[in-house]
Amino acid sequence: MRSLIFIAGIFLLGEGLRAQTTQEDKPYRTIKIGDQIWMAENLNVSTYRNGDSIPQVQDPKAWSALKAGAWCYYENKTESGASYGKLYNWYAIHDPRGLAPEGWHIASDAEWTKLTEFLGGKIGSSLKIKSAKGWAGGGNGTNETGFAALPGGARGINESFSFAGNYGYWWTSTEYNSFSAWNRFLGSNNGDIGRSTGWKEFGNAVRCVKDDNEIPLYSGAVATDSISSKEKYDMATITIGSQIWTLQNLSITTFQNGDAVPEAKTELEWNKAGELKQPAWCYYNNDSSNDKKYGKLYNWYAVNDKRGLAPRSWHIPAGNEWATLIKELGGETTAGAKMKASETGSTGLLCGFRDSDGKFYNDGFAGYWWSATESLPTSAWCYSITYISDALNSNNSGDKQKGFSVRCIRD
Repeated sequence: MRSLIFIAGIFLLGEGLRAQTTQEDKPYRTIKIGDQIWMAENLNVSTYRNGDSIPQVQDPKAWSALKAGAWCYYENKTESGASYGKLYNWYAIHDPRGLAPEGWHIASDAEWTKLTEFLGGKIGSSLKIKSAKGWAGGGNGTNETGFAALPGGARGINESFSFAGNYGYWWTSTEYNSFSAWNRFLGSNNGDIGRSTGWKEFGNAVRCVKDDNEIPLYSGAVATDSISSKEKYDMATITIGSQIWTLQNLSITTFQNGDAVPEAKTELEWNKAGELKQPAWCYYNNDSSNDKKYGKLYNWYAVNDKRGLAPRSWHIPAGNEWATLIKELGGETTAGAKMKASETGSTGLLCGFRDSDGKFYNDGFAGYWWSATESLPTSAWCYSITYISDALNSNNSGDKQKGFSVRCIRD
């Protein structure tokens, strides 16, 4: 029998977030906001859609003289690309070979306006799309949409990289005149979504929007009626190999048929549910503010309930499906590091667990995820990641009365 040593674990997450592969086979997280599907990170490609190379131009004089597409990293530092993506001049945006991946396009001025209006107008709305960290002077946002806008700065005509940490600039595909085009900008010193024009030679970040009537390559948000009439739930997803996983921990309180999953707050309630083999859920530390960050913790009786804990067209992954994921990520010893570094597009969290006696442990140190596969009459297989290890641990068997997080996989 394999046993579980509890030091903790973690996994993947977002809202309508899903993964999209570009011409360079890089996965991008995406988010549904209103009826638009946006990339949830800046574009970071160095080829056009047809495979032609986009020149990287570092020299300031060469950059200023360009009338054709080019890109650079902020301050010409490769490490800037990991956070901010690439900065492109507008000639790359407008190149007929296509900067955006197949099925996507560079957001137009009108599409940015539509996004802004959906968020409540330009005044104060940037908080909803700004990342929750990375902005100077306490200018972070709530990122409640998952858009995750970062202050990646911009490149001027004569070298002059400016504003990283304080401002982010994004091109639109809409020309203003023969010399300039519309862009959007966010600042750390206010909550507004700014609109301005910039010289086409400037270097700005780029966000893409899904083409109209285009079926996403990787499906993301579940239709709002896909669970029950009592509860609406959108799920962010990512494709890893041949599997489509949710990017966020499950956080529902009803089964597929609409029956309630009981909440067990006290240690007595939790322990009793486990002893009676009844489904139960809780927030970590019974603190509802942890729901947005961690989702809910469920005992295995909720996972295995015939009424279905996962939304329709989804299921709780079995042990062999976890094994497939681990293989796709390069093996058990390194898969955890890849998820923590968001190489999968995930936002894995060290969300802790609830023990059989109702006590909570390991928040911020580790997290655990149930599989749908039973190991013994009293236990089931689970998977974990810890703060101190690069591994995604699969050699775990957890007491069914414990409270772990849950991820879903597409049927």
